[in-house]
Amino acid sequence: MSSASTAPLSAPEAMVLIEGPRADPHEIVFLALLELVVRGGARLAGGPEDKLSDRRLMPREHGRVGARPLVALVDVIDEGMARSPQRSIAFAPTRLVREAFAVRWGTAEAFVRMEVWGGLEARGFVSTRERDLDVFAVYPWHRTAEGDLECARLHAILERSPDWQSAPGTTLLELSGLAVPSDDVFDAIDELEDGITPPDIWGDDGDGSSPPPSTSD
Repeated sequence: MSSASTAPLSAPEAMVLIEGPRADPHEIVFLALLELVVRGGARLAGGPEDKLSDRRLMPREHGRVGARPLVALVDVIDEGMARSPQRSIAFAPTRLVREAFAVRWGTAEAFVRMEVWGGLEARGFVSTRERDLDVFAVYPWHRTAEGDLECARLHAILERSPDWQSAPGTTLLELSGLAVPSDDVFDAIDELEDGITPPDIWGDDGDGSSPPPSTSD
């Protein structure tokens, strides 16, 4: 019997399983925030700047959020809200969520490695154990036999979607049976991802000055 969990993968987990260790970490954080909001584990709050307002007990009492990357984000939103000096407000200031994110993970890449890879490994889809051919890999990453089967299953479904290449976030939400939010929500979450993830240590301006850590797949 397979050791892999039968529960559906979250959008960030599915994307990493499909694309492998070189999936864009900022896209993965974006997908995690998007699914978190769509599932009701957090909501967007209006104001002078976009903020996340979390429904603090909802993920744990109502089971709306169970995937490891999503629960991890709820935790840093909780922390940002708890650290706010304005006790009367019902949202987590973006700056404080960013600080909590930086303390826990440092970079988006580390979040993906610890929470998304870690979640996939716990479910039996990925192994990060070093192999003989991993001599040049800083962070080994391999799909297991179960991971290969799940990846093939996802590919077979997603390749039938005309929007997969142009709108992967929308496609992954639909695959999970979730509602697709408005373009305004996509834009707000994109800005939030920029606001809460610290710059990568190799530069976050897209100039390619130095590469991310090497991996293997």
